Amino acid sequence: MSFDARWEVGWQQVDEIDWEGIVTSDYYFNRFSSLFAGLNIMGEGSGNDETRGVLGFRYLLPLNLESAFWLDTDGGGRLF
Repeated sequence: MSFDARWEVGWQQVDEIDWEGIVTSDYYFNRFSSLFAGLNIMGEGSGNDETRGVLGFRYLLPLNLESAFWLDTDGGGRLF
Protein backbone atom coordinates (compact mmCIF):
# COMPACT_ATOMS: atom_id res chain seq x y z
CA MET A 1 0.00 0.00 0.00
CA SER A 2 1.33 3.46 -0.81
CA PHE A 3 0.17 7.07 -0.81
CA ASP A 4 0.79 9.46 -3.73
CA ALA A 5 0.14 13.20 -4.08
CA ARG A 6 0.74 15.25 -7.25
CA TRP A 7 0.14 18.89 -7.98
CA GLU A 8 0.19 20.68 -11.35
CA VAL A 9 0.00 24.43 -11.91
CA GLY A 10 -0.36 26.14 -15.26
CA TRP A 11 -0.71 29.68 -16.45
CA GLN A 12 -0.98 31.13 -19.94
CA GLN A 13 -1.39 34.91 -19.63
CA VAL A 14 -4.72 34.66 -17.79
CA ASP A 15 -6.07 36.53 -14.76
CA GLU A 16 -6.17 33.47 -12.48
CA ILE A 17 -3.79 30.48 -12.30
CA ASP A 18 -5.37 27.05 -12.99
CA TRP A 19 -4.21 24.16 -10.82
CA GLU A 20 -4.93 20.45 -10.30
CA GLY A 21 -4.09 18.15 -7.40
CA ILE A 22 -4.31 14.35 -7.45
CA VAL A 23 -4.18 12.36 -4.19
CA THR A 24 -4.30 8.56 -4.41
CA SER A 25 -3.67 5.42 -2.42
CA ASP A 26 -2.32 2.39 -4.30
CA TYR A 27 -2.68 -1.34 -3.65
CA TYR A 28 0.11 -3.25 -5.39
CA PHE A 29 -0.52 -6.68 -6.93
CA ASN A 30 3.15 -7.02 -7.91
CA ARG A 31 5.97 -4.60 -8.76
CA PHE A 32 4.43 -3.78 -12.16
CA SER A 33 0.69 -3.31 -11.51
CA SER A 34 -1.46 -1.60 -8.91
CA LEU A 35 -5.04 -0.53 -8.29
CA PHE A 36 -5.58 2.99 -6.95
CA ALA A 37 -8.38 5.18 -5.57
CA GLY A 38 -8.37 8.82 -4.57
CA LEU A 39 -9.37 12.41 -5.34
CA ASN A 40 -8.80 14.73 -8.29
CA ILE A 41 -9.12 18.36 -7.12
CA MET A 42 -9.19 21.23 -9.62
CA GLY A 43 -9.27 24.95 -9.05
CA GLU A 44 -8.54 28.44 -10.23
CA GLY A 45 -6.56 30.96 -8.22
CA SER A 46 -6.93 30.17 -4.53
CA GLY A 47 -10.38 28.53 -4.85
CA ASN A 48 -11.44 24.93 -5.29
CA ASP A 49 -13.76 24.58 -8.33
CA GLU A 50 -14.33 20.84 -8.52
CA THR A 51 -13.49 17.62 -6.65
CA ARG A 52 -13.91 14.16 -8.20
CA GLY A 53 -13.32 10.68 -6.88
CA VAL A 54 -11.11 8.46 -9.06
CA LEU A 55 -10.57 4.70 -9.37
CA GLY A 56 -7.93 3.32 -11.68
CA PHE A 57 -5.14 0.94 -12.63
CA ARG A 58 -1.39 1.63 -13.01
CA TYR A 59 1.07 -0.50 -14.97
CA LEU A 60 4.84 -0.07 -15.21
CA LEU A 61 6.01 -0.43 -18.81
CA PRO A 62 9.54 -1.30 -19.95
CA LEU A 63 12.13 1.46 -19.42
CA ASN A 64 10.26 2.41 -16.20
CA LEU A 65 7.51 4.28 -18.02
CA GLU A 66 4.40 4.56 -15.85
CA SER A 67 1.02 4.16 -17.52
CA ALA A 68 -2.35 4.62 -15.85
CA PHE A 69 -6.05 4.56 -16.60
CA TRP A 70 -8.78 5.94 -14.36
CA LEU A 71 -12.51 6.54 -14.24
CA ASP A 72 -13.89 9.41 -12.19
CA THR A 73 -17.20 10.02 -10.46
CA ASP A 74 -18.41 12.30 -13.29
CA GLY A 75 -18.20 9.37 -15.73
CA GLY A 76 -15.03 10.63 -17.42
CA GLY A 77 -11.80 8.76 -17.88
CA ARG A 78 -8.14 9.48 -18.36
CA LEU A 79 -5.32 7.47 -19.92
CA PHE A 80 -1.76 8.59 -19.37
